[in-house]
Amino acid sequence: MTGDNAERVTEATVGEYTVDVPAEGSTVEDPPNGGFRAWLVVSLSAAINFMLAIIVLLIGFGLLITTGSEEDIDLDEDERTEIFEHFTNLSNAYSIFAALFMVRYGYRKTVVFGALVFACTLLVLANVRKEAKDFIKLCFYCPAAMGSSFILLGSLIPVLEYFSTKRRRALLIVRVCTYMAQLLAAGLFFADKIRDSFYWRTAFLGAMALCVGIGILGMFLKDLKLTMNESPSRNTKISFVQRALGVHVLALFKNGLFYGLISLFFFFQLGANPLDSVFQDNDFQEHIGATSSIGTTIAYALVPFIGLILGSLLAWILNKVAAYPSEEFPLFRMIAILVGGASFVLGVASFIATNATFGYGFTFRLLYAICIAYIDMLRDDSIPKMFGPTNTRVVEGFVLLVVGVAGIIATEITGDIDEWQYDFVFCGAMLLLTAIGTGVILVLVLFVFDKGNRVRPLAASGNSRCFPQSSPNHAG
Repeated sequence: MTGDNAERVTEATVGEYTVDVPAEGSTVEDPPNGGFRAWLVVSLSAAINFMLAIIVLLIGFGLLITTGSEEDIDLDEDERTEIFEHFTNLSNAYSIFAALFMVRYGYRKTVVFGALVFACTLLVLANVRKEAKDFIKLCFYCPAAMGSSFILLGSLIPVLEYFSTKRRRALLIVRVCTYMAQLLAAGLFFADKIRDSFYWRTAFLGAMALCVGIGILGMFLKDLKLTMNESPSRNTKISFVQRALGVHVLALFKNGLFYGLISLFFFFQLGANPLDSVFQDNDFQEHIGATSSIGTTIAYALVPFIGLILGSLLAWILNKVAAYPSEEFPLFRMIAILVGGASFVLGVASFIATNATFGYGFTFRLLYAICIAYIDMLRDDSIPKMFGPTNTRVVEGFVLLVVGVAGIIATEITGDIDEWQYDFVFCGAMLLLTAIGTGVILVLVLFVFDKGNRVRPLAASGNSRCFPQSSPNHAG
């Protein structure tokens, strides 16, 4: 029942559950993995992410760069920087709510709902008064970040679920479109006429218009659905917790790989997240001479976007030339080793950066962007393989939750540090601790959580292993 030529069926039995198959003939367990419909979804997701990346940059420019921000809304530079950083972190943290919403209502309604909330919030923000300082923060921290998270996850999950063997190629297309949008928007702001005449209200209204476009595109996303039905003949009932959390196998929350993965990215994000802010610190840029000429300014500003594109390409190329493990624990072990290795390299580089030159700062920022893009691609591609397609939405939501929470914690800590040198020291220390912690996590997963087969696969690609079969060794 795979692909465009699938035989039309209405339901199929998978493990202990009955799957209601949509008219298209494909389910989450048996995705199209190609064909016109699947690549159309990739195109829509790429376009949505392209627009979302521009929206986030417009918000950043509106808060931090454009004319009238401080005078009109009575927020100094530090407050506006804090608002933007918390907004981006909360956009990740709220993904767990987007995941639960998506389990119930699908990609289409998730993206459309997020776009509607985001657009309305931006319209309100474009018309706020000077005295509404606290209201501005509330809008960014709650509905704006919530809308952004719904759009982000609602456009990512279809790419993960519509493919099995071609997933990383689809991810590459979406990621590159995202980074190209950031590169394009950042490049335009080097034009003096655009930057000097760009008013912050204009930025928010432009972002609102793009949200409307996202909502329209989201309406064309087609859902792959899995419905859990009670089966009296099997005497199987779906618990309230399963229905509320949208998980088909409660063993997900007893699975060592689940806790190992979210712990891994929590600690990595604690050290990696603040580095981007330090790279943008005005004092650091002045120290290394990044603002000494227009050439160095442009090169230093654009290098992270180039690094993100290169990192995504590297993840795709290595997937083509190297045999990545397909079993769950070897795959987790590879992720842990790569995250630990990247943490060690970036941690050491952070300590050296306290005495950086322009060449070192440029290279370090490029290396950082490559590592971030590579690890993000590897993580998103691996989640369906490790936890099964039916758990992808919930696991991705939890992973982005801890990424966002770690970013908030790191922002609060580094926000109290006045000197950029000490920011690098903090990031270096956290990253080196992450490198050590990956070894500890691997040991815990292998020797502690493995009791009772808790690191056994919950589900894998293919109907035959979608759900664990009843057995004495199954932890369910």
